Amino acid sequence: MPMQWWRKITNYTVLNLASVYGGYCRKKQLKDSQRIDSISEKQLLDFVHKNKNTVYGQKYGFDHIHTIQHYQDQVPFTTYDDYRDYVNRIAENGEQNVLTADKVVFFAKTSGTSGEMKRIPVVKKSYQTLCGNSGHFYEYHSSGNEKAWYPLRQRSEYGGN
Repeated sequence: MPMQWWRKITNYTVLNLASVYGGYCRKKQLKDSQRIDSISEKQLLDFVHKNKNTVYGQKYGFDHIHTIQHYQDQVPFTTYDDYRDYVNRIAENGEQNVLTADKVVFFAKTSGTSGEMKRIPVVKKSYQTLCGNSGHFYEYHSSGNEKAWYPLRQRSEYGGN
């Protein structure tokens, strides 16, 4: 009998704490959603400032961009074809500081369902976001009834060094 009493108190306490924390999270999310424009602008301008000395950043005058409007005026709408030569410089020559100031650690590749396979440079920060601290990254493959996660292939298999 004493265990049931303790379990009821524990459940009651946990549910109340979860409710309070959920309310806090909801208020924070609501507050952040009301200022999404300023958050997005800050992230964009931080990215632009960080990459102003890259080949791409110099081409489009990232050092003179201080607002979203400046960015929209300076940088044209693009497709993958606009980046192909930059990606090739990174993949084939190991050149850094082309599209990003961050070091490219490997290349992901698209499945090619909308045309040819495309190489996507992945920087260390993105890699850490995907892998966490484990250092392991897996890709998902689906073929017929077989679906599985496989260890990521070596960078050289993506066309890089």
